[in-house]
Amino acid sequence: SAGSTRRVKNPSADVEKPKPREVPRHKRITVNAFMASPPEEYVAFDLETTGLSPQTDRIIEIGAVYVDHGQIIASFSQLVDPRMSIPAAASEKNNITDAMVRGCPTIDLVLPEFRDFIGDVKILAAHNATFDANFLMAAALECGIQLGGEVFDTVGVFRASCAEKR
Repeated sequence: SAGSTRRVKNPSADVEKPKPREVPRHKRITVNAFMASPPEEYVAFDLETTGLSPQTDRIIEIGAVYVDHGQIIASFSQLVDPRMSIPAAASEKNNITDAMVRGCPTIDLVLPEFRDFIGDVKILAAHNATFDANFLMAAALECGIQLGGEVFDTVGVFRASCAEKR
């Protein structure tokens, strides 16, 4: 269910930090920094993670809004148990602690819900999209879940608007 805050008891919450994983380059998600006009329908999303590397770090929150013709029609927000301790530096940046994710569903349960939330939308939007797309694809690969579509990076739009104001 989109946007649920369902809590699932996770007996393996105290598992040590996972081993690094190989993350091959994927062609299923394409990051695009330019779009001629805004799409009628898209999902804007943001991830919070335990660090900067999709090979060794994990997603700890997925937030998203479904936009149709300029109107937010649905939202998705879920904390994720990364099955590892959240480093202090990450908690300082994103304000998410081990206590907050304890008992939350793991990514193998959250990612199918997020995929269902996205549905048939062809465009995802994110700020600094390469970072989020790499984490999303690493998690999808680990969970055996197929994700596709184009990710629009809003950084280019932000930089262009800042340049115009100078």
